[in-house]
Amino acid sequence: MKMKIEHLLTLTQNELYTYLIDTLTLIQVSSKFLVYSKGTTDSNPMLCVHLDTINTHKDSLTSYKATYEDFVYTNDVIELSKTSSLSCLGGDDRAGVWIALELIKYMEDTGDYKYDVGFFLDEEIGCIGSGVFCYDRVNLNTNCYIGLDRRSTDGTDEVAVYGNDNQKLIDVFVNLGYKIEAGSITDASTLSNSTIPCVNLSVGYDYEHTKDEVLHIKCMERTLSVLKDLNLVGKEYPTDNTPYYNYNFDDGDTYRYYDSDIMFELDTLKDHLISLGEDPDEVIELAYLKIGGDYVY
Repeated sequence: MKMKIEHLLTLTQNELYTYLIDTLTLIQVSSKFLVYSKGTTDSNPMLCVHLDTINTHKDSLTSYKATYEDFVYTNDVIELSKTSSLSCLGGDDRAGVWIALELIKYMEDTGDYKYDVGFFLDEEIGCIGSGVFCYDRVNLNTNCYIGLDRRSTDGTDEVAVYGNDNQKLIDVFVNLGYKIEAGSITDASTLSNSTIPCVNLSVGYDYEHTKDEVLHIKCMERTLSVLKDLNLVGKEYPTDNTPYYNYNFDDGDTYRYYDSDIMFELDTLKDHLISLGEDPDEVIELAYLKIGGDYVY
């Protein structure tokens, strides 16, 4: 089952989805998500990763498929070659998928099933897979959601938070050297709520969503090592409702750094709604009102 990160980078979302179905023993298979779990009686963290990359959506019109010739290796860093036609490297989030697969192999080798894993499709265009999972999920005893979908800014280890936080859970990673950062959007934050918190761990990629994206292999392997050593099974992590920052987006300077992540997803979602004959601004506003949130865009 072991797969090199380079091979993961060459797969389309559909190819990866098929590979997971053929390779893993899954407890739920949906067209928009897959769930791996051994169904232990204790509460488990759920690891959250997504199968698409920006290439899935930006390069779909040209049907260009990544090959090994697209990648350049410098020490422990992978990046795109100058001649590559890809929109990005794809470490976001194939690095997270690689970690999840390595952890599944580790759990099956040791019999220590301390994580459930959710594989979600189409995160980059609005967390569609995890959104479907919210309404069509198996009954799991989840104590927290851990995203494997965070950048490693300049090769550093980061733990991103989203508002539904638990300080004890955050401190687990801070005490291991991770730096707290404010997150934008990811599958784990889509699943998190007022009772079940989430964090999102850096997995090695940086400058995501661009042709300048890089993947720091050592950062990816460090998060894998950390998760192998941790045991969060059976622990309680109720949300303490002390978000690290205001989610109203009133202060443009505060959120400028996160605009590239959010705006790509928003623009892609709007284009999709227009193709369906819908008014995107009206649909998005109604969605935020429905879930009781602020209309932030």
